[in-house]
Amino acid sequence: MPAERLLQLTELLRENAQYWRCQPFMAAPEWADDSPLTDHLNAIDDASLLAAQACDEALISALTRVLPTQCEAIKQLCELPAPDLTRRSPGNGLSKEPSHVPGRKWAQICAFCDALPAPEHPLLDWCSGKAHLGREIHTRHGQPVTALEIDPILVEAGNTLSGNDPIHIHRCDVLSPEARHFLDTNQQIVALHACGELHRKLLRDAVAVGCEQISWSPCCYHKFLPGEYSPLSQLGQAQGLNLTSAEIRGAVRQNSTAGHAEKQRFVEHQSWRLGFDALQRSVRGKDTYLHTPPLNRLNQPKTFREFAEQAARYRQIQLPQQLDYPAFEKRGRERYQIVARQELVRELFRRPLELWLVLDQMMFLEENGYRCRWVAFCETELTPRNILVDAIRTPSPTGRGLG
Repeated sequence: MPAERLLQLTELLRENAQYWRCQPFMAAPEWADDSPLTDHLNAIDDASLLAAQACDEALISALTRVLPTQCEAIKQLCELPAPDLTRRSPGNGLSKEPSHVPGRKWAQICAFCDALPAPEHPLLDWCSGKAHLGREIHTRHGQPVTALEIDPILVEAGNTLSGNDPIHIHRCDVLSPEARHFLDTNQQIVALHACGELHRKLLRDAVAVGCEQISWSPCCYHKFLPGEYSPLSQLGQAQGLNLTSAEIRGAVRQNSTAGHAEKQRFVEHQSWRLGFDALQRSVRGKDTYLHTPPLNRLNQPKTFREFAEQAARYRQIQLPQQLDYPAFEKRGRERYQIVARQELVRELFRRPLELWLVLDQMMFLEENGYRCRWVAFCETELTPRNILVDAIRTPSPTGRGLG
């Protein structure tokens, strides 16, 4: 039951708040004085570090010896059922990979579609892009599709791809009141990786209209929040966890799909940030962390010095003429090795946090007359955001849902 699991996760998170509410990148956590835990983290080799950053199973394996109770609880509470693929309609799995969809995205779309029972209602593809998801479901099952997308270029391209099929993409900001006008009671909403407030708005609008079915895979829970995060469900609100945006971001701290070069760039840039942190504390004479700007993809600095000068301009810090940039860069690399291992303790709770957020959404729907079921619709190697929730307004036909 969603309510029972949410309460169990609340207890786990409350009891271990010191581990996931810290931010080692900004300051050493209080538990860093725990010698057995710190010694264990420092002994983790680089290969095991990368594996733990990318994979929940590897992360639990890396920390089981020093946090056995927490790791066992997380394994039990974070287990999700697999979809019942025997309930797919004969149409499933017959579509060919289109040349205009990236391979990984196409695999995610197919896995999402495979996990859904055959739809019985017209579809609304929420935050559709070019409506690849809606188009694939239509190809398999024949249901007409309405799609909503904010980018006019994607709207035009998607409508061109749809040809004469009953798939119509409308330009619409789903965060606006206008989006609700496209919803109907006799409708199934589908959404694959709508970020943060985009999928939360979907749920609120669907409940207000009374849509028959909602099938969604949430992503990037921290994005597009209009202000402070507030749980959707009454049960979630009653838990009083008071999650911050930074803590919610922790639910998606996983890089299982990143390539080798991307991971190397990430390590380099994080080391530069920590090197600049040491530099700015020295220059300002203040032992406090300062956030640095996101790196410009079109004009990324090629050296630590370029990055430091860019960050100093952003923070309006006057740098002295003579600075030992190589020394600060070295300090950043050394600090990263410590911080990355401390972050593993925080990341141990990334999946419990994510499941808590999803269960809050499920409870919001159940409190408003829906029956919810969830599955892990694909392996985390394909995408770590692999939770698919299917919510059906009650009363509904017996036996429907994800199984």
